[in-house]
Amino acid sequence: MNYLPTNLKVLRKARKLTQSDLAEKIGVNRSAIGAYEESRADPRVQTLIRIGLFFKLSVDDLLNTDLRVSAGKNYVADQLRVLPIIVDRESDQELIPLIPEKAAAGYLSNYNDPEFVADLPRFQLPFPQLAADRTYRMFQISGESMLPVPSGAYIISQYISSVDELKTGECYVFVTREEGLVYKRLESKVDSSIVLQSDNPEFKPYSINHDAVLEVWKALGYISFELPDSGTYQPALHEISTAIKGIQAQLKENSRN
Repeated sequence: MNYLPTNLKVLRKARKLTQSDLAEKIGVNRSAIGAYEESRADPRVQTLIRIGLFFKLSVDDLLNTDLRVSAGKNYVADQLRVLPIIVDRESDQELIPLIPEKAAAGYLSNYNDPEFVADLPRFQLPFPQLAADRTYRMFQISGESMLPVPSGAYIISQYISSVDELKTGECYVFVTREEGLVYKRLESKVDSSIVLQSDNPEFKPYSINHDAVLEVWKALGYISFELPDSGTYQPALHEISTAIKGIQAQLKENSRN
């Protein structure tokens, strides 16, 4: 569902702005604001970005989060909806900030600080899998619990604004108060907590309360500079199955003889 018409009206009235006031601040005609709020027209991507910058919200929140809902129904507190974004001045497109491992501690303290986020390395990725109306971050995560994703890989992630969007079995980057930045798979979720598990079976699942989660980013892919070693090649499952069937056939033949 597209919540933009409702959200725009709610945000505008919260700031005590008229349609003309808002139109002037984001650089459109007053009639355009009326058309957006009444669902008679959809703003262009560049306009959506300007609206997000003005209200300090992500485009994702503007479109997909009902801002009338109390924070108690979302794991994300009100302040987490103030998601700083960076826009390229020439192309007017949202850029992707990179949070390297050495900046992880700083990000925990300043994740909602526009100045801190603006100082991070940022860039665009020309991948068709990344939609223009979504907000992304790239996190460098280390640790053996990530395997088979290489430790130190850069996780390309999309912002998730509501616990309702979390799906069991999928991987996310969780920004947490105690654990820091972690890359985990969601095992299950209940009213007040979620259970996280590592893909490395040597690590046991554990639960974390919703109020300990600062941000959640859905993992879409990763970039790694760790190339596989030819000596560590693992045969595919179908190759193993074929080999086992061959051994079984040989054993049967030997038993007959």
